[in-house]
Amino acid sequence: MDQLIAEIKKIPPVTRFVCGSSLGVTLSVLMGAVAPYSVLFVKDYVFKKFQVWRLYTSFFLGGGLVSFAISFYDSSHI
Repeated sequence: MDQLIAEIKKIPPVTRFVCGSSLGVTLSVLMGAVAPYSVLFVKDYVFKKFQVWRLYTSFFLGGGLVSFAISFYDSSHI
């Protein structure tokens, strides 16, 4: 477990943040813990109901499980 943490700490902080956010938001939606509509950007909800998390989560929501995994793997090897 310590080796895994050491490897993760070698990754630059911005990359860790983007990858962690993408995994966290997408997997929570795919597993059914969060409704997909609750993380999408809806202008009226953000500016009238002050649901500001939608500004953050909408950027990190991926597609289906297989396409998300392939694009996540592919983008990490650029």
